[in-house]
Amino acid sequence: SNRSMSKIDVIKINSQNKWTDIGIKNCKEITLCNTGTVVASFSFAVGPSSLANGTSDTNAYYYIKTIKIPINATLVLDEQWLSNVSVSGMTLFNNSITDGVSGRSEAPATTSLLVRTGASADENIDMIILRR
Repeated sequence: SNRSMSKIDVIKINSQNKWTDIGIKNCKEITLCNTGTVVASFSFAVGPSSLANGTSDTNAYYYIKTIKIPINATLVLDEQWLSNVSVSGMTLFNNSITDGVSGRSEAPATTSLLVRTGASADENIDMIILRR
C-alpha cells in the first residue's frame, strides 16, 4: 500500500536570540513547551535560510514575534493555524508599499521557517513538529 506517513521532528531550542532553521516542508502541527527556568520569548517567521544562526531579521516576515511562554507552559500551533504557513514547494512573494507605491518581488528559493528564543541562556523550548 502507498500510504503516506507523518514524520515527527523533535528540536530543543536555546538559540539565545539567533534564528534556527526548521525547514519549510509540510508542517502539520507544532507543539512548543517551555522547559527552561524563566519565561521564554519565542518568535516564528518565514525568511531566507541565510538568517539561520544570526540575529538579523532582514527580509523575515513574522507569524509570531516575541510571544511570552510561561515556565512549563505549552503552545500548540495546530493544522488550522499552520494551513497556509508552510506548503512544500510554495512560492513566496515580498510585497511592500513605500510612499504609496507598491512593489512585489519573488523571495529567494532558499526561504525557510525560522524560530528563535530570547537572549537568556535559561530560555529552553522543546519543539515537536508533526509533518505531513
